[in-house]
Amino acid sequence: MLDREDLLPEEQASPELFKELQALYQMHSDEKQLLLRTRERLTKISVPLSSDAQGSSAKMQRKTSKQAQGFPIPATRPWLRSLSTLAAVLIVTLIVSALVFTFSLVRNTRVAKDSTSQVATSHEPAPKLIELTEGERLYMVNEKDGWSIGIGSQEAWGSILRTTDGGKSWKQVTPPGIHRVSDLYILDNNTAWLPIWDQTKSPYPVWLYRTINGGASWQRFPYSGSDVFSLTFTDQNHGWAVKTQQPQQITSQSQSQQTIGDITQQKPTLPKSTLLHTHDGGKTWQSVAPFPAGMGGSLYFIDEQTGWTSGVDKPGIERTMSIYITHNGGKTWQKQSLPNTPGKLALTQQPIFFDKSTGYFLARFDTPNIQWYAYITHDGGNSWQRSNTAVPDSVRLLVDDQHAIGATLDQKSDLKDIIILNLTDNRKVSTSPNGNGTLIDYSFLTVHVGFALKQTSSSVIDLYKTADGGKTWFKVSTWPKAA
Repeated sequence: MLDREDLLPEEQASPELFKELQALYQMHSDEKQLLLRTRERLTKISVPLSSDAQGSSAKMQRKTSKQAQGFPIPATRPWLRSLSTLAAVLIVTLIVSALVFTFSLVRNTRVAKDSTSQVATSHEPAPKLIELTEGERLYMVNEKDGWSIGIGSQEAWGSILRTTDGGKSWKQVTPPGIHRVSDLYILDNNTAWLPIWDQTKSPYPVWLYRTINGGASWQRFPYSGSDVFSLTFTDQNHGWAVKTQQPQQITSQSQSQQTIGDITQQKPTLPKSTLLHTHDGGKTWQSVAPFPAGMGGSLYFIDEQTGWTSGVDKPGIERTMSIYITHNGGKTWQKQSLPNTPGKLALTQQPIFFDKSTGYFLARFDTPNIQWYAYITHDGGNSWQRSNTAVPDSVRLLVDDQHAIGATLDQKSDLKDIIILNLTDNRKVSTSPNGNGTLIDYSFLTVHVGFALKQTSSSVIDLYKTADGGKTWFKVSTWPKAA
C-alpha cells in the first residue's frame, strides 16, 4: 500500500489524490521497486514553479532580501501567476498519469502470469488406472513403457510382461508362484496391483500383490476374502474399493416371491455396499461409509476428495442407473444430472480423465434399442456433455475428447478390425496390421499412435505399431514364450 512519505511533494499537496492511490493500488514488492526508480528519474528534472506554489513564507524571504540589496521589486503580473499555476497543475497531472500507467502495466503483467498458472494447473495430469483382463491384455503407458498379460506356462494367460523400449523386448515380471492372471490394475509405468484367487479357499480374491518398481519385486497383502471390486488408486498408496454384501434371500413368499401361473420368481432387490479406503497401497483397508442401497458400481477418484460412482435406482428388467459424485472422500454422495439422455441409463463404465479438467465415461442407454454414448467433461467432472453421435458397442476408450477407439468382430466373435471414430462428424476409419494371425488386442496413445497384438499360433504373438492412424503398420517384436 502507498505511504505518504513515498509520495512527491506535489502528490502530498493533494489529499484526494493520495486517498485514491491508496484505494486503487495494493503495493507489491516489484511495483514498489519500479516506483522508486521512476521517482529517482523524475526528481532529477528541474521544474520552475510559481511563487504561489512555494508558499507565502518563501515570498516574504525573497522580498526582504531584495529590499535589503536595493533591488526594485516589480509588480506582480496576474497573467503570469495564472500561467505558472497552470503549468504546475499540468506537471502534477503528467506525473500522476505516468504512475497510473506504470501500475497498470505491472498489474496486467501479474494477472497474465496468474492466468497462465491457472491454465497450466487445469491441465495437470490425472490418475488413470487401467484394468487388464481377459480380452484386454495390452496397455502402453507411453511409447516406451507398457504392460501386458502374456501366455503362461500352465495357463493360457498366466504371465505378466513389461517393456521399457517401445515393445522391442519384453521381460517376465510375474510374481513367483503365480500361474494365472485374471486381472491386472495398472497405474503407471512402475505401479500395478494383482488380485489373486484361491478357489479352494474362497470364491473371492484372498491376496493382493503390489509392485512400485515395474515388477522387479512384489509385495503381498492379505485381501478381504469377500466380494471386493471396483479397485481404484490415485497414487501408489491411496486407493478405494467397493465391498458388496449381496442381499440375503427372504424365505417368506409374501415378501420375496411373485407367482405367475406356475412360475415363481424372486423379486429383485438392491445390494448393499460399503466404500473402503487404503493409505498404504492395499496393505490395510478401512471402512469410509456405507453406500445407499444400490450404489457402489464403477468407481474412480481423481484426488483424495473427489470421486464418482454409479448406482442402481431400479433393479430388474427395467433397470435404471445414475451417476454420483463426492467431494469429501466418499462420506457423502450427490446425484449428477446428465443432459440429453436418449433413454434409460442402463450401464456406465468407469470414468477416465486425460487431465484434471478433461475426462469421459461411456454410458449405455435402452431406448428401446441399445445405444452407447460418450459423456465428456471439460470442468473437472462438475458437468458432462453427451457426444453428438452414438458410438458402437465395441468402442472401448477415447484417446481425446473427439476420437474413440474400438473394434469390429468377425463371425466367430473374434476381433477383426480396429476402428477410429470421430465423435464430431461420425467419420470412421477401419484398420488392422497386415500379416497372418488373429487380432487379439490393441492400445492407442493418440489418434495417430497405436499398438496391436496378433496371434499367429497358440504360442506366438506379434506386436505391431502404427504412427499414422492405422494407414501403415510395422512389426515391432514377437513375445517371449512362457518359461
